[in-house]
Amino acid sequence: MVAPAAGTSAAPSTEKQRVPRLEGIRGICALGVVITHTAFISGLVGSYDSPPTNMFAAALMSGFTVSLSPFFVLSGLLLYRPFARASLSDKPGPPLGKFFTRRVFRLLPAYYALTLVCLFALNLGAVDSVWYVLRPLVLMQNYDAVWMAGMDPTWSVPTEMQFYLVLPLLAWVMGKLGRTGKTMDQRVRRMMIVPAIMLVLNFPWIIYLHWGHLGPYPKEYFWPFAQLGVFAIGMAMAVISARAQLEPDRVPALHRVVAAHPNAFWLVALALFVVNCFSPFARIGYFDFPYAAAAVVQLTTFLLWGPAVVLPLSVPGAASKFQDAVLTNPPVRYLGRVSYGIYLWHFAVIYFWFQNGSMFGNDPVGVTEFRGRNSFLELITVVVLACVIMATISYFLVERPLQNLSDRFTRPAPPAPKPPASEPAAGAKTVGSVVVPGSVPGPVSATPGSQRE
Repeated sequence: MVAPAAGTSAAPSTEKQRVPRLEGIRGICALGVVITHTAFISGLVGSYDSPPTNMFAAALMSGFTVSLSPFFVLSGLLLYRPFARASLSDKPGPPLGKFFTRRVFRLLPAYYALTLVCLFALNLGAVDSVWYVLRPLVLMQNYDAVWMAGMDPTWSVPTEMQFYLVLPLLAWVMGKLGRTGKTMDQRVRRMMIVPAIMLVLNFPWIIYLHWGHLGPYPKEYFWPFAQLGVFAIGMAMAVISARAQLEPDRVPALHRVVAAHPNAFWLVALALFVVNCFSPFARIGYFDFPYAAAAVVQLTTFLLWGPAVVLPLSVPGAASKFQDAVLTNPPVRYLGRVSYGIYLWHFAVIYFWFQNGSMFGNDPVGVTEFRGRNSFLELITVVVLACVIMATISYFLVERPLQNLSDRFTRPAPPAPKPPASEPAAGAKTVGSVVVPGSVPGPVSATPGSQRE
């Protein structure tokens, strides 16, 4: 994240410091994902032949399906920005060894902890080969699809990791395109070609998935192509942000608008949320797998909601007391700090709550079998409290220690100490690097007869 300057949202400083507002939005969005799933499992939201228990509340809960969008947008923005800055300034990009080390230590330790717990506490009876254990460890569960209890939301981990792997290649292509431009404006426009292609390709892929011939939730649904658009938008935002950092006297038009009206973007996000609640071409209050028309509307909402939320939090000068009040209070910031664990553990917590798995002496079944067993308020209370506890344990015992270890591996080497300069003799004058005895000390001369500080 980028450290904010005083009175601004996010002025450029270092990519490693925490931004309270971005930390807060992660916490809120993680809760949004938990709300979405518990609303479905509790039966509050309808599904196919099971009607919602409360139509208005079910429609409201449907809106939270956009909650994942900011995570992918932030990945594109924050991870690509150093590459974009290097391309625009015609300098070498970030060292790939350090980049991949940080990404691996950020993403995999907490995920592996969850995987091992789910494998041996919930799915032990299903272990029939070494590959069953290795499949999630090598992030192949999206392709060789086998359902595993408690691992339901982890499709996004391979998606994120594969984006990390391909990002340097995308950065190389965008850098090649950008360096053909003679001016900064030309470089920016040419670098936008790749994100534009990614964004456009997202729509035919979604139409293909939802045309009806593959059935509901095919394995291809969880492939990373479905998230091309949100990553692309984040990368486009990174190009604009990098240009603003390199030319601080030329504020991009988008940044000027965001800085002048930050709350207006959240109003747009609210309107998009309402559209998602009452999505056209879909049944209101139901979590059915939509057909193509409804899927396109939902994708459009998903693509727009993330940047509408994130832009006011990432543009320098976009100060909002309302957004600060919502996002920077200590409870929300703490939720953001442990948000990855909340996201990872919430399904496993639900399986443990229903005593559904090997350690309880039964073969686990899908959570749809337990729909309606608990009210939404009861289930969301249990899941949130348990998730925060599990996420806290994960953060302090797994994530934070290993991130600190990765910082040690990737910390720049301290500069070598300079040898002490020898003192010129009294009355000597320095010309270039030559000491002329008998002259009066003065400023270094670049050329004979010139005096420059």
